[in-house]
Amino acid sequence: MIYEKATVSGTVNKKKEIARTVSTISFIFLHIEKTLQILRWTKVKNEKEASPMFSELMRSLR
Repeated sequence: MIYEKATVSGTVNKKKEIARTVSTISFIFLHIEKTLQILRWTKVKNEKEASPMFSELMRSLR
C-alpha cells in the first residue's frame, strides 16, 4: 500500500516535471518564432541589428 502511494505520487511528480519542461520548451520556441516575425517585419539583414538573444542563438547553432 505504501509502495503504491509512493509510485502514484512519483508518477504525478514526473508528469508535472514533464509538463513544466514541455511548457518551457514551447515558451522558448514561441520566443524564437516571435523574434523571427520581428526580423521579417523589420527586414533586418544584418545579424548585429537583431536582438542579442537571437544572434546568440544563431552563434550557438553554428
